[in-house]
Amino acid sequence: MNLQEFNTLPDGIIPANAERLLQVAKFQRDMETKAYKSFSGADIADAPIHGFVADALGCIAQGKQTEAVLALFDSKWRAYADENHAKVNSAPKIKRGPRSGQSSIEHRYVNSDAWQSKASFIRSLLK
Repeated sequence: MNLQEFNTLPDGIIPANAERLLQVAKFQRDMETKAYKSFSGADIADAPIHGFVADALGCIAQGKQTEAVLALFDSKWRAYADENHAKVNSAPKIKRGPRSGQSSIEHRYVNSDAWQSKASFIRSLLK
């Protein structure tokens, strides 16, 4: 889709805003790539949220309804978080020391509500 062909897009986004959304989406995609290359388990676990933000921004820039897109990616993030929680809970527990009884991959836990802050960020870009 060539965004310059449109005077305005649904939800009142003008082509200049759509181009800016696509630039932010590219930046988020780069952040996702860097997080996957990180040696930190927490960064790797959080990497998909950057990809979800990039995908959501791309959908919105193409003219899809903002709240519908945000709701879709909220459900996708919650499904990812639930899968992640199951992995953390089923991992072996630490046997000794101050962290005894905790999961050995506790650092890979992700917050189920993390998408809400990203959705607020996306809404602020549209103002």
